[in-house]
Parts: sequence; C-alpha cells; structure tokens
Amino acid sequence: MPIWAFHGEKDPIHPLKDDEAMINVLRMQGGTPRFTILSDQGHYIAGVYKNHELYDWFLANTCQH
Repeated sequence: MPIWAFHGEKDPIHPLKDDEAMINVLRMQGGTPRFTILSDQGHYIAGVYKNHELYDWFLANTCQH
C-alpha cells in the first residue's frame, strides 16, 4: 500500500517521534513509505496540498482495475 506521510517538525500536539516510529516499523516489514518532515511547521500542515508533486504521486499510485 502506498504511503506518504507528512509531519510538522514543531508539532506540539502529535510528537514527531511517533510518526518516525510508525515509518520505521513499516520499513522493517518491507514497506517503502515516503516520509516528509516539514521544518519549522507545527500541527496544522494543510499547506502540503499545494505541493504539485503530491498530486503526481497520487496519480502514479492509483489502483487501475
């Protein structure tokens, strides 16, 4: 399953270490998740949807029946 996780480096609500642990477990199980840490950003990272690369990634990882 394709996964691309984003996390604000300065998130005071959800610690970065939790997402790092999740990504590490996925990798240890053979997964290849992408993980982007957004420097100087907190919990509210809705600006990530302005990243055009994300939409290309969505299209490249869409199931085709």
